[in-house]
Amino acid sequence: MQICRTLVSKALVNRLVPLRSFLSSLANRSIGYAQLLAALLCFGQQSAWASHKLIDYQGKVFLQRKQSQGWATPTQVRRRGVSVVSEDRIEVKLDSFAMMRCGGGAKELKTVDPGATWPVSRFCRSEEILRLASRTAEQLGGSNERIPYLIEPRATTVLGTPVPLRWNPVAGVKGYQLWLLRERDRQLLWGSRVEKSNSTLLPKSVELMPGESYLVVIEADNGSSSQLDAGAAGQGFRRASQAEQLNLARQAARQAASLAHQKLDPEAAVLLQADLLSQAGLYAAAITSLEQHLRRQGKTVGLLLELGQLYARVGLNQLAYQRYLQASKLAGSGDDPDSLAEARAGSERAQERLRDPLP
Repeated sequence: MQICRTLVSKALVNRLVPLRSFLSSLANRSIGYAQLLAALLCFGQQSAWASHKLIDYQGKVFLQRKQSQGWATPTQVRRRGVSVVSEDRIEVKLDSFAMMRCGGGAKELKTVDPGATWPVSRFCRSEEILRLASRTAEQLGGSNERIPYLIEPRATTVLGTPVPLRWNPVAGVKGYQLWLLRERDRQLLWGSRVEKSNSTLLPKSVELMPGESYLVVIEADNGSSSQLDAGAAGQGFRRASQAEQLNLARQAARQAASLAHQKLDPEAAVLLQADLLSQAGLYAAAITSLEQHLRRQGKTVGLLLELGQLYARVGLNQLAYQRYLQASKLAGSGDDPDSLAEARAGSERAQERLRDPLP
């Protein structure tokens, strides 16, 4: 536990800065990337749906998917963050570059050798993982604009207070009443009135116990409640337990060694950062990091697909649908049939969940 307390004292877990900053500071022997990774691993739980990913590339890289009957035609990789499985094949042309982020228990970065075609299993030897298995975690909710449904923190792990609170703004409503309840016994812990805004902070004075789960209930002036959301049952949040901190801190040193000296494209860096946060169960922080990068650097297919998956994972289906549609438009204009197919499939699934009955 002392390991994690030391990491917290570095303040890495309050506001994560871009990975490139940590990589550069590593050379100056200041706050290192190893500390960032250890901090992430200290405060979360490993995601069961983390797949292998082609996290970065330059030049000409081709991917050949394994199908039930033979192999698909190789297609050129045109975005970062592509999910792959062990049987898929990757070809890196000479003078080109590709880097894998292995999923499962390994979570290592591996550079793919150029000038040949290789199975993913050559570089990522972790346990079998199904491509796009995150579909099984997609949740209902976030679909009725007349409800002040919770946006953040939703179906996520948090590190402690203050916690940003944000919800869907209901048209014509000027005020909201908020309550924080302990999930196991519905004990009221905090309440606040918010006027002319759809966001506030859960203050530091509210003590969140490690391993405990909580519910945020929001009621608008017109009587609509966040509890009417189709995904209300799964929209609570929890604070990371001490057991998770101890267990995951032991993995930090080995995993950080494979990451500390890598030079990543800025988009690859933020995708990797969001990936690590998601694996730790910190979905709200992962979404925030991607949305901030998108606002600063502009939309890419990789960022939009990752956001679509994360929004679907926490039951924010209107937001998931919007990001998938944007990804479809970009992929369709950029000769990227694989990403286009993934974006269309994601938008169709989100659209189905948006059809849940209105309360």
